[in-house]
Amino acid sequence: MLSIKLIIRQLLRSRNISFFKLLSLVIGFTVSFLIFTHIAYQFTYDDFHADGDQIYRIGCLWNNDGMVDDSPIIIAPLATALKDNIPEIENYALIKNCGKMSFSTIENHFSETCIYADSTFFNFFSFPIIKKSTKYELRGAHTVMISESVSKRFFGDKEAVGQLIYDSNNKAYQVEGVFANIPSNSHLQFDIAISFETIRAEKKYYTGWDGGDSFTGYIKTIPNAKIADIESKIPKVIGKYLDTSKDETSNQTETFYFQELKDVNIRYDIYKKNILMILTAVGGIIIIISVLNYVLLSLSSFQKNLSKLGVQQCFGASKKQIISTVAAEHIGFVAFAVLTSIVLLAPLSKFTSHYLNWTNPIDFNSYSIFFVSVIICLGLLLSVGLPILKLYRLKFQLMNTKTDSSIESKGKKILLTAQMTGVITLLIMLLFVFRQLQHIEHIDMGYRTKGLAYIEMTGDEARKNCTKLLDELRKQSFVNDVSASTDLLLNWLSGNSYTIPSERDKYHISRFLHVDRYFFKALEMKMAKGMDFSSFSENDQQIVVINQKLAEQMNWDNPVGKTIIDNNDKEFRVVGVTCDFVMASAHVENMPCVFYKLPEQYIPQHANYITINLNKNTTSQQLDDLKNLLTVISPDYPLNLSFYDIRLAHRYETERELRKSISLFSLLAIILAIISLVGYISHEINLRTKEIGIRKVNGAKTFEVIHLLNVNFLTWIAIAFIIACPVSWYAVSLWLENFAYKTELSWWIFALAGLIAMGIALLTVSFQSWRAATRNPVESLRYE
Repeated sequence: MLSIKLIIRQLLRSRNISFFKLLSLVIGFTVSFLIFTHIAYQFTYDDFHADGDQIYRIGCLWNNDGMVDDSPIIIAPLATALKDNIPEIENYALIKNCGKMSFSTIENHFSETCIYADSTFFNFFSFPIIKKSTKYELRGAHTVMISESVSKRFFGDKEAVGQLIYDSNNKAYQVEGVFANIPSNSHLQFDIAISFETIRAEKKYYTGWDGGDSFTGYIKTIPNAKIADIESKIPKVIGKYLDTSKDETSNQTETFYFQELKDVNIRYDIYKKNILMILTAVGGIIIIISVLNYVLLSLSSFQKNLSKLGVQQCFGASKKQIISTVAAEHIGFVAFAVLTSIVLLAPLSKFTSHYLNWTNPIDFNSYSIFFVSVIICLGLLLSVGLPILKLYRLKFQLMNTKTDSSIESKGKKILLTAQMTGVITLLIMLLFVFRQLQHIEHIDMGYRTKGLAYIEMTGDEARKNCTKLLDELRKQSFVNDVSASTDLLLNWLSGNSYTIPSERDKYHISRFLHVDRYFFKALEMKMAKGMDFSSFSENDQQIVVINQKLAEQMNWDNPVGKTIIDNNDKEFRVVGVTCDFVMASAHVENMPCVFYKLPEQYIPQHANYITINLNKNTTSQQLDDLKNLLTVISPDYPLNLSFYDIRLAHRYETERELRKSISLFSLLAIILAIISLVGYISHEINLRTKEIGIRKVNGAKTFEVIHLLNVNFLTWIAIAFIIACPVSWYAVSLWLENFAYKTELSWWIFALAGLIAMGIALLTVSFQSWRAATRNPVESLRYE
C-alpha cells in the first residue's frame, strides 16, 4: 500500500513528464491495436465454412511465351470432371461472377451483385439459408436464391419464396429461397445466386472443354486426403476429355493446382498480401517508436529520481524493494495505457471504417488475441525492462550514486536514433506512395480518358435500341465521336488463342475485342503503323488491328499485311498497329491484343458498350440533356451514363486508402518524435546548464552554443537516415511489385525524407537550444 502511495505521489509531482509518457504509450498501443486487429480480421476469411480445411479453390498457372499468369479462372466442365474421376474428391462447386445485374419487380428496380452457381453451391458452402421452397436449390433454369437484404428491398415484409423477379430482358426468375447476408469476411460476395442451368438454357456463355475460361471452381476432399496426390492426377483427367498431344509443341502451358480456402484471401491475393505486410511494418514501427519514447522520457528523469530512491534506501528499503517499486510504476503505466487503448478501440474503429474504408469489427478472435498479446509483451519488455536494467546495474548505495553521463547519453542517443529511423522510414514510404499514385493517375493510357463517357447496354431489350441510340448521339452538337464495342479497355479483356499460317501448330494467347469502325477515333488512339477500321468500307470484314505488344511477340518489324488465324481457323489480315496502351489499370502488364471489326448489322446483338467522346466544353446542362435522351430512347430499361476517368479512379481506391493510412500514422509518429526530442534535449540542457553558463561568461556567442548542443544530435539523425534507407527501399520495392507501370526509386525522394526529418528535428531542438543559449549565465552560476 505504501508503494502505491509513493508511486501516485511521484506521478503527481511530475505531472508533465507523466502525461507525455502516458500519451506516448496510449498512441502507440491504440494505433497498433487498430492496425493488427485489422490484419487479424483478414486471417478469419472463410473460417465459418464447415470442413473448411477440406475445401480448395482450383487455380491455374498459365505460361504463354514467358508471360506467367496465376488465376483462379477455369473452363466450366473441369470441376465436374475432377469430382467424377478422382475418388478423393467428395464434392465440387462451380460459379461464375457476373458483377452487377439489373433486376426488378412490378414495383421496384435494383442493381445487385450476382453470381451464377450450380445446384451443389449451398450444400457445398456454409451460407445459412433462412427459407427455401425445395430440397435442392438452383436445379432449374431461371431460378434464383436471394439474400435477406435483397428480399427486404424487393418485397419488404412479404414472403419472397415463390415470387418472380425480372432481369433487364424482362425474363422472369423464380425465387427459390432466401439466404442470410454474406459475412464481410467471405471472399465470395454476392446478393443473388442465379442457377447455372440458366447459362445452359440461354447458351449465354461457352461451357465446353475447348475454351470459355471464365468460371471459378472449388473441390472438397475426403478427410485426410493428400492434396499433392490429387494434383498429380489432374493431367490424366484432362487428357481424358481433351487432346493434349499438341501441348508438347505449343509454347503455352496450363498447370492446375489447388488453393486452400483459408489462404485465398491473403496468400493468393498478392496485392492484399503486400499491403498487409506494409501495414504490419507500420504497426511495428509505431509501437516501437512510442515505447522507445516512453523509455527515453523515463531515462531523462532517471538521475533526478535517483536521489529520491536513495532516501528510501536510507529509511530501510532494500534494493529489491526499490526495484519492485520502480517496476510497479512502469507496469502501472503500461497497464493503464493498454486499458485506455482498448476503451478507445471501439469508437476509433468506426473512424478507420469511414476514413480508411477498413472492415474492422472489434472481434477478439484467436488471431487478434495473439497480435494484441505480442504488442503488450513487447511494450512491457521495452518500457519496463530497459529502465529496470538501468537501475539494476547501479551500485547498491543509491544515495551516493551518479550515473555515467557519457554511457547514459550514448544509450539515449541509440534509442533516439532507433526512433528517428522509424520516422524516416515512414516518411520515405509515404513519399513513394504519393509519387506512385500521382504517376498512375497521370499515366498516358494510350487513349483519351478525360471527357470520355460510356453506356453499358445491359440486356437484349436495351441492345435493340442500340442503332437508334448511336444515330441520336451523333446528332448532338457536343458529341465528337461515338463507338460501339463488346467491351471496354478499362475491363480485363477476354483471352483467346491465335496462330499464323507458317506455324499452325504453335498457338499464342492474346486479349481480344470486337469494335466498330469508329472505335479508334472515338478513343483518340494513336496508330503506330497502318490504318484503323474507319479507312475501310463496311464490306471489309476479315481485317484486324493489333497492338505493338503482339507485333513484338511475333517478331514482326512490319506487321501490316500479315495474316493471323483465330481459334475457329478463320484468317484475318492485319491492317494497322496501335501504339501500346494501358489495359484495365496500371496494375496489369501490357499484353498482346487483337481488335476484330464488328459489322454494323451485328451491333444490336453484340455491342455491350457505347463509348461517347464529348467536347471539352461540354456543360452540365448538356450532360443532363444526354441523360434525358437515354431515358427517352429506353424508358423501360434505364441506361446509365458513366465516365472513363471516374471508373479508372475507382481502380486506385486501395492506393488512396494506403496513402491515407500511412499519412495518418506518419503524422502520429512525428508527434511522438517531437515529444521525445523535447524531452531529450531538455534533459541534455539541464545536464549542461553550468557548462553553457561558463561558456557564455567566457564570451561564447549564442550561435556557438546552439551549434554545440545540436551538432552531436544531427550526427545521430544522419545515422538514422542511413539505416532507414535500405529498410524503406525494401518495403517500397515490395509494394511496387503490384504495378506493371511504376515510378522509379529516385534518390531524391530518400534525400527529401531525410531533409524533412532533419528539418523537424532541427526546429524542435533548436528552439530549446536557443532558449538555453539566450538565458542569463548568472542564473546558472549564482550558487557555484
